[in-house]
Amino acid sequence: MLVPHFSRQTFGRQQGGIPCCRLHRPNNGTEKGKSELCVRDEARRGRLSAGNRSDGAVIWESKDGMRIEVSEAALDSVAKHISSRKRGETGGILIGCYSDDLSTAKVMLASGPGPRAAFGSSSFTRQAFSLQAKLDREFEAGRYYLGEWHCHPGTNTAPSSQDIRQMKAISKSADYNCPEPILMVFGKRDPSAFSTVVVVKNGGIIEFGRV
Repeated sequence: MLVPHFSRQTFGRQQGGIPCCRLHRPNNGTEKGKSELCVRDEARRGRLSAGNRSDGAVIWESKDGMRIEVSEAALDSVAKHISSRKRGETGGILIGCYSDDLSTAKVMLASGPGPRAAFGSSSFTRQAFSLQAKLDREFEAGRYYLGEWHCHPGTNTAPSSQDIRQMKAISKSADYNCPEPILMVFGKRDPSAFSTVVVVKNGGIIEFGRV
């Protein structure tokens, strides 16, 4: 499996005036170093703040030390949205920030699909307007788009080929401007026990295991 190097994050303005969100391998003296909907994340001009802490978070980690911390509030939101759909898939976007050393992505919030989302037996399409409005509000607190989450039937949490294609498209999209998006897939039968977490970059997939 390809494990690409994560470029160092900068929070200043980049191409088009929109900052670029990237996770970065920890450096301790040496380098250790589904959605079909496009959400314009121009709200990602925020800065990290002392309020963006994830006490009690559940942690996933890659083999080379990169971490994804998911707050209890985000996981509770995922469970609520999954339980509200008796059949088929549902999902939403992940919102948060990065640690000061850029080695950890902190998922603070997980949205639902929006009140006017369209659902199928094995797919869903989010509502753009409500999700963009949520991103606009969170920007004021220094939080921004980090990736996607959705559920699969039963306990199967392996990302499908379509999931990966869509995440690769997001990683290349100027609208998202998020070259290393997170994908979290939960099992509908028991989302607290069954989950898969990956990050996509430059056509490669980095897998994270729960700590």
